[in-house]
Amino acid sequence: MSAIDKEKIFVELRKYHTEEFPEKLANEEMQALREEFQIIEDDIVTMLLSLVNGKLGFVDFKKELADFTDKVKVLKTGDRLEDENRNFFLAKIAHLKELLEIAEHAIFKLKVPRVPKAV
Repeated sequence: MSAIDKEKIFVELRKYHTEEFPEKLANEEMQALREEFQIIEDDIVTMLLSLVNGKLGFVDFKKELADFTDKVKVLKTGDRLEDENRNFFLAKIAHLKELLEIAEHAIFKLKVPRVPKAV
């Protein structure tokens, strides 16, 4: 069962990384949000890769994603140039939530660390 879950996670990670952020975002605020999101994104991807390799247990990042979602919501009074960037952030967050959902329900066993042999 874990092999199927592992493959699902790898397939979704590939899909996730094929949709890249635009080279230049609407303004400096969007660029700052991109840098902040990159840290969360890296932490989640690292956790997922460690999870499927049996090196780390599941870590729930739903709160961090929810907090970031509040920051990038499309505002009625906001700049219309930012809307496209904000919607892209929301799409990336939704995809990360799907990945976390798969990982949360998957069964991965932690590998037992090897003890160095006595010489």
